[in-house]
Amino acid sequence: MALHAYPELNEPCVVSGVYFSALGREDLHRLMAGPHPFRLYTGYAGWGKRQLDQELHGGGWLTLPATADDVFYDLQQVDLWDQCRCRVGRDILSETLDLSHAPQDPEMN
Repeated sequence: MALHAYPELNEPCVVSGVYFSALGREDLHRLMAGPHPFRLYTGYAGWGKRQLDQELHGGGWLTLPATADDVFYDLQQVDLWDQCRCRVGRDILSETLDLSHAPQDPEMN
């Protein structure tokens, strides 16, 4: 499976600028030879029936809208976990305290 930014493969768009593929060999070669960013995945993670819905409803997950930058981040330059954690914190602070804006780094307050 792949997430990629290659619209010419005519795959479903999951987030603006991000497409999902269960690639065949020919399309995989096209994807890897092209200039577009991509991520390849293999394996399996699963939940029981309605388990994820229950965990989300129970507050077990903090979620954010995904972006192409999140998917195709540079492993050498970006700590994605830290970046998303800060965004979640800003969202929570903004909603809870009714702030019109919050600092990028709350430690700089």
